[in-house]
Amino acid sequence: MEHEEGSDSEQAAPKPIYKREKIQSRLDRINKVTLKIFNKHSKHKLKTIPWIEQLAVTSEEVTAPVSIPNTHEDLRRELAFYNMALANTCRGIEKLEEMKVPIDRPVDYLVEMMKSDAHMRKVKQRLLTQENSINKFEERKRRVHDQKFAKKIKAVKEQEKHKKKKMALEEIEKWKKNIKEKKECARSHPYKPQSLISTNLPAC
Repeated sequence: MEHEEGSDSEQAAPKPIYKREKIQSRLDRINKVTLKIFNKHSKHKLKTIPWIEQLAVTSEEVTAPVSIPNTHEDLRRELAFYNMALANTCRGIEKLEEMKVPIDRPVDYLVEMMKSDAHMRKVKQRLLTQENSINKFEERKRRVHDQKFAKKIKAVKEQEKHKKKKMALEEIEKWKKNIKEKKECARSHPYKPQSLISTNLPAC
């Protein structure tokens, strides 16, 4: 009985209710307040720092939403971001040029290497070792292939030689047999010695 009462109470338990609209409105409100506080403090902090030290360029389209017909189209969305970044870059370059700040790297400008020469020599030696090992492997592979190919060529030549030898032996046997037949025919026709001279002997 207690088990049945427990199962009835579990079945009768109310389902949780999620008020999605209220939760979403609350989240939107929190986001707006947080963004407002962040913008206030960040603008105040940026105003105290010279622009040349921060190089921050804010897009004019931030105040208004970017017009994208379909936000699920990756290409259009990324193109909108690209255009925004390109416009900000052009504005920053113009501002630097107005301040007469050089933005192009000199032709004879040398950048100090982040890694030492000893480390780069090790890297070069490692690359050379890898290249040599690869070349040796390719050479060994080519040699094995050439050996297999040479064996095949040798086998084919041996077969052709054996075939020619066999054909030559067969021709010799045919020639011997023909000579033997001619001799037998000559013996069986003693009164016709001209038959030995003629090539077409009568069948015996």
